[in-house]
Amino acid sequence: MAALTIAEMSPGEGSAAGPLAAGLALSAAFLCRPTALLFFPVLAIALEFRPRRLAGLAIGTVVGLAAALSLQKVLLGGWLGPYVEINRAQGMWDFDPREGLSGVLFSPSRGLLPFFPYLVAAAGVLVKNRMESRPPLWRAALAYGALAPAVLAAGYAKWWGGDGLGPRLLTEASPFLAWLTVEAWAACRSRAARGFLAFLVLFSVSTQFLLVFRSAGMAWNGAVRPDENPGRLFSLRDSQLAAVWLPAWRPSPELIQTEKEDPGLSGSLDSPAAGQEVSGVLVLRGWARIPGEDLTVEAWINGAPAEDALTVRHARPDVASALPGLGDCSRAGYEIRIPRPLTRPGKARVVVVFRTRDGRVRHYPQVVLRWRP
Repeated sequence: MAALTIAEMSPGEGSAAGPLAAGLALSAAFLCRPTALLFFPVLAIALEFRPRRLAGLAIGTVVGLAAALSLQKVLLGGWLGPYVEINRAQGMWDFDPREGLSGVLFSPSRGLLPFFPYLVAAAGVLVKNRMESRPPLWRAALAYGALAPAVLAAGYAKWWGGDGLGPRLLTEASPFLAWLTVEAWAACRSRAARGFLAFLVLFSVSTQFLLVFRSAGMAWNGAVRPDENPGRLFSLRDSQLAAVWLPAWRPSPELIQTEKEDPGLSGSLDSPAAGQEVSGVLVLRGWARIPGEDLTVEAWINGAPAEDALTVRHARPDVASALPGLGDCSRAGYEIRIPRPLTRPGKARVVVVFRTRDGRVRHYPQVVLRWRP
C-alpha cells in the first residue's frame, strides 16, 4: 500500500525519485513476505509504463531487494529467512487446482468466499455494470491484485497456511478486494442491491470480529488439526466458521484427541524427502527415542493410519554419537514399509506419529509425496 501510494503521489511525470522510493517500499514489504513482489506489475501500471519512472521503480526494487536478502542471510542464516527454508524442506510447492484453488476459494475454514461472501455480489455487480470510469489497465490491475495471491496460495502444498484464522494467506489481496467492493458499491443501481451488499459485508465483518475475540476460533486449529486432517477443511460440520458462529460447537467425535501432544519428543523422518515421487512400496525411515525409551512409531497417510504397515526397528549409532544423552540407540531407528499407501496414484501427505508409554504423542511435521503404483 505504501509503495502504491508513493508511486501515485510521485511528483512530475519525468521524475524518478518517487518511483525509486516506491521500489524501496516494495522491497521492504518483501522482508515481511517474499510474495510482496507479486505487485510489481501493479506499480508499473500506476506509473503508466513511462520509461524514466519505470527505471526508477526497477532500480529501487533491485537495490532494496539486494539489501533485504543480504540482511536475512547475515542475521537469519538464509537468503529468504528460516521460515521459508523450513517450508521448502517440507515440500512447499504442489499446485493442484482441484484441491488448492477450490480450497483457497471455497473451503468453509480457509476459503475466501465463505468468509467474505460479499465479494461474489460485488463481482456480479461489476460484471453487469462494468467500471466505465476506470481505464482498461486499471481494471486489469484490480483483477490481477485480487486473483494473483489466490493462485499463488493454491500452489502451496499446505495451501491452508497451517494454524490461523480464515484465509490468512490471501491478506495481500485485501487492498484490491476492498477497492473492488468500493467500485461495486458505487456501481449499485438500486437500494435493494446496496442493502444486500451491505448485509453480506456485515456478515463478513461479524465473522472477523468473532474470529479475533472468541477463543473458539484459534482453538479450532488444535481441535481439527488441519495439517493432519486436510480433508476436514472442506467439511462444514467441522469448519472454523461453524466453530465461531455456533456457541455449542464441538468437533466430530473421531477428531477428539485424548493424548497429550509433546513437541519435545525427539525423533525424525529422514526419508523420503518432501516432494519426492515414490513408486511401489512406500518406505519411511528415521529414528525416535527419548532417554530410557524407544518411542512407538506409526504412519498416517492423508489423515488416516496407514493400512498394512510393517515397522522394523534397528540400531542408529549415528544418533547415539550425536545425542549421547539418549542412551542405548540399538533400536532407535525405524523403517516403515507401506505396500499400498493410496488406492490410486496421487498426492500422499505423510505424518509420522511418535508415542510414549505414558500417553504422550508427537506428530512430526508432514511431508508431501507423489505416489504411483
